[in-house]
Amino acid sequence: HFVDKLGIGELIDTQFKVIDTIQILISLFTPAVSRVIHQRDPENQGLVFFFAFDQMEGRQELFEDEYDWFKFFGKLSELYNTLPNVFFMLTMTLALRQKIYPKMEKQFQHRIQRDQKYVLREIQGDETLAVYRRRIIRWLGEANGDIISLLEDERFRYLPFGAEELLGFSQSKTLREILDTMDERFRDYLDKKVVVQDPRFEYLVSFNELRDRLLIADPFDATIDHLDTVVKLMSQAGAMLAASFNIAYDGLEEIETEEIAGLPALSLKFHHLENEKQWIRIYLVRLTARPGKKVDGCVALLYDKLIERNFLWLVRPERIDAGFESRKPGQVFARALQANEECTLQAMLQLLAKRDRFEADMWNLAEQMMHQEIKHTNLGAIFEVIANKLGVAPVSKDTSEIVAETIPVLEELS
Repeated sequence: HFVDKLGIGELIDTQFKVIDTIQILISLFTPAVSRVIHQRDPENQGLVFFFAFDQMEGRQELFEDEYDWFKFFGKLSELYNTLPNVFFMLTMTLALRQKIYPKMEKQFQHRIQRDQKYVLREIQGDETLAVYRRRIIRWLGEANGDIISLLEDERFRYLPFGAEELLGFSQSKTLREILDTMDERFRDYLDKKVVVQDPRFEYLVSFNELRDRLLIADPFDATIDHLDTVVKLMSQAGAMLAASFNIAYDGLEEIETEEIAGLPALSLKFHHLENEKQWIRIYLVRLTARPGKKVDGCVALLYDKLIERNFLWLVRPERIDAGFESRKPGQVFARALQANEECTLQAMLQLLAKRDRFEADMWNLAEQMMHQEIKHTNLGAIFEVIANKLGVAPVSKDTSEIVAETIPVLEELS
């Protein structure tokens, strides 16, 4: 509109940075102008300034440099401070949102004046209760009409909480913090208080929650604790998982590769069920984004060790150079590590934490399910290689048998 009125031939959105445009907007609304806007008659008090900043094309971000984003947010918060009624809409990829949104929010909170003319006030109790009630109704969806009607009863209006408890943990929080707290408390209640005698259901719920959180992150961030996850899982269920491949688990050791600033690694040892002298050692290493010469340090773990007993398993998030295997053919395995695999292992850990809830026969089904799920991970592939080297065959059941024996799940959550 400004360009057309002034007769300028160059388009403002292609010749100037967005940051400069924001600075222009700020200058248009000086404190003097802002005071005039505030003094407008009551009929115009509902005016809102709406600004939308969209991605340019596809997954291309508004800014390439993270510093530019924070500079941009700083200018936005100045504008937010100057205008009485303003609404911003930003679009960005989920991965970027997870990374910079919390910082952006803190930046806004530090700059925005806590004045009654802004909508930054204590949320009233009746508003909090109304939000929670609406959230429960949406969660129930198209549930049985009798269930919905129970919400009209004062005793059940805010289940599983009472009104006082709900207001208690929502006090002195922003609306977003209140919603997050409601979700966390509700999920925690269902997880700890409601017992479902179906291990497959519990596993799938955990898996889907982890997947929603991890798959939107960068693959390297999502799997940063992969070795710690393996350590925890093997310490709790290593013997059980290995047994389904007809091998025995002896334990693990946390080590480092041998170059300067080496990489964390695990040394896992297994043996034949009927002969402890037939053993295999696996070195497991998660590579960094640019492994470079660090692979040499990983391969060095195999030096001066029996070729037929010691093997190196290299994993790298997303993809890996298969050429690493040529360093010591037959002894080095290079495999991609997907975030989905991290979800599987962590979901197993969460299921193991609930072991005491299940009857013995149901826990047997849980173990059979874990035997099957582990096959789709690098850990399962390691077990298979060990079983082949030791000349044994796995004994785990087929997935269809496990599902048939488990309490039916109304819908496969995955």
